[in-house]
Amino acid sequence: KAILDDIAVKIQEYPGVTVQLVGHTDSSGSEETNVKVGMKRAENVKKYLVERHNIEEARFELVSKGETEPMADNKTAEGRVMNRRVEVIMMVEMPVE
Repeated sequence: KAILDDIAVKIQEYPGVTVQLVGHTDSSGSEETNVKVGMKRAENVKKYLVERHNIEEARFELVSKGETEPMADNKTAEGRVMNRRVEVIMMVEMPVE
């Protein structure tokens, strides 16, 4: 929660920014289940930021990558823990020149 509280401050500093929440899982379970679990993770982060920090729901875009983008080895317990995550991406629209 402390990390999300810090992220909320950054989101609030930039009111025009859209925030993409990308849910990830380890390789346990089926691909279909992992997509659902990844989405649920992203939804939980959004819910916390909206309810706790009053950030507008419309600013969020939710995505699930399931198990497709591991950042660590799924063969170890430590790796699986690292792969269960939500990435927060602040997206700024830049004018095309």
